[in-house]
Amino acid sequence: MYILDFYPIHVHLHLPKALLTETGDVIHYQMYAVALYALYFTEKHTTAILLLRVGGFTSYFCKTVIERSCNMDSRVDTFIASSAAWRQEYMKLREIIQNFPLEESLKWGVPCYVLQGKNVVLMHGFKEYCALLFFKGALLPDPKELLIQQTKNVQSSRQIRFTCLQDIAETEDTIKTYIGEAIRVEEAGLTVQFKAAEEFAVPIELQNKFTEIPELEIAFAALTPGRRRAYLLYFAEPKMAKTREARVEKYATHILDGKGLYD
Repeated sequence: MYILDFYPIHVHLHLPKALLTETGDVIHYQMYAVALYALYFTEKHTTAILLLRVGGFTSYFCKTVIERSCNMDSRVDTFIASSAAWRQEYMKLREIIQNFPLEESLKWGVPCYVLQGKNVVLMHGFKEYCALLFFKGALLPDPKELLIQQTKNVQSSRQIRFTCLQDIAETEDTIKTYIGEAIRVEEAGLTVQFKAAEEFAVPIELQNKFTEIPELEIAFAALTPGRRRAYLLYFAEPKMAKTREARVEKYATHILDGKGLYD
């Protein structure tokens, strides 16, 4: 057993000698994150026998050392540690999600949780809030009226938003209920019925481009429904006409080549 002694905490852990500094068993305050990270990345089953006066950031990583499970992704550790905002909130949300049989991954640069290859929920942050985003949130029961549709064109996903750690702590049981429901939806194979591309209005900027380049309208009509829908939503999203025009101009060649928005 080795003692990591760094103000303001003292942690007694079983540590591999390779993780200790050359100065012996004392790891200085500046080194605590490095030491705990090294342990976290290399020891899945290391056990802490005593934690004293541990709080906040360090408390999370010490606890993670104890509870690390095989379905966790080390890239999420890096994501959380490098997050200037919402670090504590991400830690708490991750702790909650770990109660469920979901595989952790990093997709689109954020932590994403998957069930048998299907995306169930992710966590992400913005300037004014962080959130859990349920991929099939439109199918979830919402007795607490917590689920938020980000924009009117979002058909499937829904968010639960948080502005501070206390928001998460106060709704932890409810969050678990929603995650459980999201898993049941996925296990049942339920799907969201998307609106057909023809049901979306064609932005005037795209209509003007069709008039200017008739071949563009033909090429657009030849795209798959999913690709047409993605373009229509993307082109219609900006509030400013100038931005909508710029988007149409940028992707006109893509459409003529038969490519989708993300190809």
